[in-house]
Parts: sequence; C-alpha cells; structure tokens
Amino acid sequence: MKVLFCTNAFEKVTNGPVKFAHLLLNEANACGFEVEILTEDVSVATPKVHKLYFRIPKAFRLFSQFVRMWGYHKQAMKLRKEYPFDILVYNNAFIGLISCIFFKPTVGMINDYTNASHSFISVLQGKAKLNKRLLFHYIEYLTCKLSKRIIVNSLYLKNALQKHYHCDKSLFQILYKGIENDLVSLNRKEITKQKETGSILFAKTDFVLGGLLTLIEALKNFAHDIKLYIVGPAEKDHTMLKELLVEANIQYEIISYLPPHELYLKMRNAEIFCVPSHLEAFGVANLEAMAMGCKIVSTNVGGIPEALGEERFAWLVEPGNPGLLREALTKARQTSIEDDMDAVSEHLHQFSSSFVVSRFKAILQACL
Repeated sequence: MKVLFCTNAFEKVTNGPVKFAHLLLNEANACGFEVEILTEDVSVATPKVHKLYFRIPKAFRLFSQFVRMWGYHKQAMKLRKEYPFDILVYNNAFIGLISCIFFKPTVGMINDYTNASHSFISVLQGKAKLNKRLLFHYIEYLTCKLSKRIIVNSLYLKNALQKHYHCDKSLFQILYKGIENDLVSLNRKEITKQKETGSILFAKTDFVLGGLLTLIEALKNFAHDIKLYIVGPAEKDHTMLKELLVEANIQYEIISYLPPHELYLKMRNAEIFCVPSHLEAFGVANLEAMAMGCKIVSTNVGGIPEALGEERFAWLVEPGNPGLLREALTKARQTSIEDDMDAVSEHLHQFSSSFVVSRFKAILQACL
C-alpha cells in the first residue's frame, strides 16, 4: 500500500498532528507500507517529502483556503504519475475537500472540534463568534460527507463531530496520537530519582487555551518552593507574562519554542507537568511528559481523561479554577509516583509509535 500524506504544517513540531506526520514517515516502512509527504511547510524537499510551492495573490486572500485546497490536489495528482499512491490522506481534513470530490479514496483527519462548534446556529445563540470558523465549519461538514473515512484522535472528539455533523458512526475512526517507541521504553524509575524538586513545566503554543493564566493564579504565593518553566508562548507575549509572574512571586523561565529533543530534556527534569487546558481534543504532550516520569496535573476536558487513563495516572480538575488546581498541585508535590512506573509503562504501550502507525495502516487498508 502506498500513501500520500498531505499536511500544511510539518517542519516545526509544535502540536500532535505535526508530530504524527513525523512518526508516520519514520515508522511506515517498519509497519509494511509506504508513505510520502506533501507539504508547503518544509525548507528543503527530500525524496520522501515533497514541497508544495504556491502563492496566494492579495486579491484572493479571502479565498486562501480554497486556493490551498486546489494547490494540494493539483500537486498530488501530478505526483501520482511518479508515485502511484493507493490512498490520499489529509492531516487537516477540510484542505482535502477538492480531493474528496475528484479522487477516491481520500481520507481526512480532524484533530480538534474548533470548526465543528462554529455553526450558524451556535453563532445566533451566542455560543460562538462570527468569524472565519463559521465558513470552516461548513467546509469541514462537506469534507466529512464526501470522505471515505475521517480519523479522529479521541472518543470524545468522535462523539462531538457526530453530534455537530450528523454523520454515520462508521465514518469516524479513532486513532490516538502516539509518542516515540524510545520514550515508551525509558527507565522511568531511574528518571524519577533525578527530578528537580519543585519544578513545574508548562508547554503549549496557545498558552491562553492551555490555561497558563489559571496556572499562574494557582501558583500565586504558593506555599512550596517551586520554579515554573514555560515553553510555547510567542515572544510578543513574554513581557505581559513576565509581569504576571513577578506579581505572583513565581520563579520562572520562559522560552518561545524548543525542538522535541530539547523539550524532552525539560520534561525529564520537571517534577510536574501541568497544562490545565480549557479545551483539548487529546493532549499528546501529557503522554510525552508521563513517559518522562512527570507527575501530570491537568483538566478533565475533552480527550485528556482518555489519554491519561482517567485519574489513574494524573490529577485532573475542572478548567479555569485556580483553587482546585492549587490543591491538585499541592497533592502532586506531596505524592511519590515511583511505584506506579510499571503500570505507566503498560498504559503507554498503546500510544507507542509502532502501535499507532500499525493501527493507521489497518484503518487505511479497510478503505481500499
């Protein structure tokens, strides 16, 4: 089986979907199928990663996503002459709308419920804002209706999409996002002995959605000695965040971006990993931190409980509640998790890259 995987984000690993594209490229051969990537987001093309060149004129900026759809479909059909793929997959489903019409089978991946929740009715009810997401909602709806399969990253997301788009249950297939095999096989009992006591790591680009402001409020004049490491917020937001951190009397370090291997070092050092998200379809970073022996403090929203085995391996609280988050962080600081590491390893096996990519292969084979 030959697969062409289209992803508009690739080079900089900043979220689960981009990470999946890299895991897929690395694991496909070992799992018995071929994958090549088509992306606009790569500096230098390679034999397996093809660069899409296209320009959106100013006059067409309003229709940029339609230009992007056509660009990917046109280049995919051109590539098929030299790489006769059997199936076409889009990491961002609605970019594949044109391919869904003209090439069968096309499979889409939906990684969050941002578009699904922005229907015209939800705007009228005041539950969503009138913005580009309203258009994206109906594009994504059409893509679901025309795709062979839609791959989602949690049962929570599957249920949310079925509710909003009223599609047949068989359309949606769950594929949990994965982490590297090497992370799953780490000796976590040894890692837990080397943690920086009182260190808390937050890592998310969209720090507002990730609940950083709630975390800062929860740590205000915290009774224990702690240091907060923050990775993700753009440089333009650092001044504002530093003012809040100083006012809250929190020791901190703030970095805009770290490549995965450097972020893993931060996780390896951190005692607690805490991203108290307001919305999260899955949250693969929690799994990475769990693999690095961190105590996980998060929220009970979206697919987070699925990823973390409910509260078996984590402290989960409702989002936007600094008081409850403070209590959970205090409990985590006072609790040893060294004896839980064997159970953690067993839990993480289902998220290993080889397991996840094999599951991806099975989903695609059922479409042929």
